Amino acid sequence: MTHLKRITMPKTWPLARKGYKYIVKPLAGKKIEFCLPAMIILRNILKIGRTRKEIKKILQEKDVLVNGKIISEEAYPVGFYDIISLPKMEKYYRIELSGKGKLSPIEISKEKAMKRYSKIVNKTIIKKNKIQINFQDGLNTLAEKNLQAKVNDCIVFDLQNKKILKIIPFEKGSHVIIIGGKHCGKEGNIEKIEGDITTVKTNSNSIKTIKQNLFVCEK
Repeated sequence: MTHLKRITMPKTWPLARKGYKYIVKPLAGKKIEFCLPAMIILRNILKIGRTRKEIKKILQEKDVLVNGKIISEEAYPVGFYDIISLPKMEKYYRIELSGKGKLSPIEISKEKAMKRYSKIVNKTIIKKNKIQINFQDGLNTLAEKNLQAKVNDCIVFDLQNKKILKIIPFEKGSHVIIIGGKHCGKEGNIEKIEGDITTVKTNSNSIKTIKQNLFVCEK
């Protein structure tokens, strides 16, 4: 397991910069600014254990799932909009961004924990009737070539039955979360799309940003 100097941790991490000099660094696979190591979430934020030893025991007992899969690594990278399930405690969380742009596990219902939202970043034709869809979280899936989904749309997955439930289009009126830039964490609805620039109407004002900085989802 590798460590990160606390003073160099991403601004999206919800931890004070003062404290122990080193903290757990998440394993590779996701952008570090958009994920937190399991240890930090379970011990420092949710406080389901006081020490590293206690958290390691919980992980070894297979009591923690991310997106429906059991995890055992304390440095496992839990990313933006990933689902954390603690079935023995009957607790479920989704990693979201606060209005100040900090990653945070928000408690949700068991029903909501069965759904996962992933933003499409590109699509590639790999077989005659199949396409590979790549997502912002580093994952990918195979789908039928005629699937009506575009880059920047969001696919909603049924984690239990491992199937696509629906597609949320990136279009005027859609609800979005700003996941990059100085307005990171703010939410609103798409007001206008002009090339790569999108105008988002929030409760207080209108914000212009690039599509890459937006994550379309349900309100």
